[in-house]
Amino acid sequence: MHLEDVRRQRGWSRAELGRRARVDPSWLAKVEVGRVRPYPVQLRRLARALAWPSRDGAGLLDEVTPAECLGGHREVEVLADRRPLGGRQA
Repeated sequence: MHLEDVRRQRGWSRAELGRRARVDPSWLAKVEVGRVRPYPVQLRRLARALAWPSRDGAGLLDEVTPAECLGGHREVEVLADRRPLGGRQA
């Protein structure tokens, strides 16, 4: 199951889950789309806030990152068109 699905099943906004788990909602958005991976302590906070069966959050991010969180709040490299808005080359 996906973190976003669990949050939505509870009828919570990102702001609500962020408040309950003591994490920033904008960071939470990045976790939900797979741009960052939470540290184990952050994953445990999310699991506790969501009353997830596994205290360490195992399975909570299966669709976003590998089943075991590798730890480390690392940005995932995203290859993107680096042209400025308006389409002109820099």
